[in-house]
Amino acid sequence: MLGVDPKTYMWWERDEREPYVHQYPAIIAFLGYESWANPTCLAEQLVAARRRRGLSIRQAAATLGVDEGTFGRWETGAWRPQQRSQGYVDAFLLQGKEPLISLASDPTNSNRTAPLTPEA
Repeated sequence: MLGVDPKTYMWWERDEREPYVHQYPAIIAFLGYESWANPTCLAEQLVAARRRRGLSIRQAAATLGVDEGTFGRWETGAWRPQQRSQGYVDAFLLQGKEPLISLASDPTNSNRTAPLTPEA
């Protein structure tokens, strides 16, 4: 079903190990719901959206065209997105997996960090 061995299921059920982020989309499809509590703040919403897509922090940052440190700080709540990037963050938080326009591809965004190459 999920392509993991029975021991992995056991570790997950006992909360001894966390699934790898790339496994979350299959887990969500299998369960029919997201296994974490409803996000209550922007940081939690970003973590949930990233897991939903099965993206690492590096991949999520590249999707938005920001530095992975910036994205990581948004996820921990240490920083909030600036006004110029809020629309892209809002798009990232949407449920669908449609292609997103990133800060990196926005010609009006001259103060951006170059996008990272997503991990294979």
